[in-house]
Amino acid sequence: MSSHHIIRDEQEPALFIIDPDACSLELIQQLLGWSPTLVIVEQALDQVLAWGIKIDVVVCHETNLATVQEKTCAQLPIEIIAVEHNLVENGLRYLYHRNHVSVHVISYFEDEQFAQNFLEKMDLIVFNQEYKAFYVAKDSWKKWVTADTLFKVLPTVPDITLETQNLEPYQDEKISLNLHRQHTQAFRPQQEGFIQISNTKHPFWVFEKIK
Repeated sequence: MSSHHIIRDEQEPALFIIDPDACSLELIQQLLGWSPTLVIVEQALDQVLAWGIKIDVVVCHETNLATVQEKTCAQLPIEIIAVEHNLVENGLRYLYHRNHVSVHVISYFEDEQFAQNFLEKMDLIVFNQEYKAFYVAKDSWKKWVTADTLFKVLPTVPDITLETQNLEPYQDEKISLNLHRQHTQAFRPQQEGFIQISNTKHPFWVFEKIK
């Protein structure tokens, strides 16, 4: 079993695995490179154990506590959080109350998974095979990109106007997100360099296509 236990700073993004099949083991290993705190929900437990990765925290249903304890006996020390419901929300709550301000999440994207109060307080990036998604709580999102990078934007409020710099709309469906398509807006850079997406009134998600 590989171990990632070293002295660490909570400023390093924690890793929260919800759907282990949402991306490759190679990407997960890259995200584990700086030895983050690793939190998983019980549905991910069997797969993560099969990978031989040291787990810090499992969030499970109270009714499955004994099963999770048995499966993780070789993982000690480990923390098991047994809750009645809302595994994802309780996992984020655990990380927030331990001063993790940044979290990398492995998940098929469902914006309803992530409680708004934690999105406003934490820097959340969702990874899967197709894209990485950034939650922008206010104002603007800026990044240096190459000219072939593709984006989609999902506002939290329909029909808002986005201000952009160095971006142009496009109709391509290369990012086949399982989202409310009528509310998404697709963009690509006009040229290599910094891009910016802004809305001063409402939060939004930015999806960057993984090449």
